[in-house]
Amino acid sequence: MKLIIGLLTLLLISTPTFAGSLHELFINGCQAYVSGVSLQTKPIEKSDQMAIGYCLGLVDGVSKTIYHYNLKDVCFPEEPSPTLDELINVVMVYIHKDPEKVKKLSSMGMFSNNDLIHLAFLEKYPCDEYPPSQK
Repeated sequence: MKLIIGLLTLLLISTPTFAGSLHELFINGCQAYVSGVSLQTKPIEKSDQMAIGYCLGLVDGVSKTIYHYNLKDVCFPEEPSPTLDELINVVMVYIHKDPEKVKKLSSMGMFSNNDLIHLAFLEKYPCDEYPPSQK
């Protein structure tokens, strides 16, 4: 019983640090992807591969969730629909536009990388009418 309580306490204490490191992993991965793949300004380091995969998976996952559940707050253009490269660039522009805001939100503990991606999409691809009218 003491072992379980000790493990739970350790988990609760380490969660903000873990969340912060995931935030850094995400941003570093997206930056490495943009530099190494999109812009081809530097070779992709082996140490960046996991972070790049994390970035690609999250951005792709959030965009597909928005499409799948037909969320009405983000309206991606239909033709041509944005590529994964374009979506990652949208997120990076959002992060670099106001890094202090992103840092402040991420330090609150309740703000995830999914939230960050969603906010970037909301800014770039807002729907004309939200909430949608009931016709």
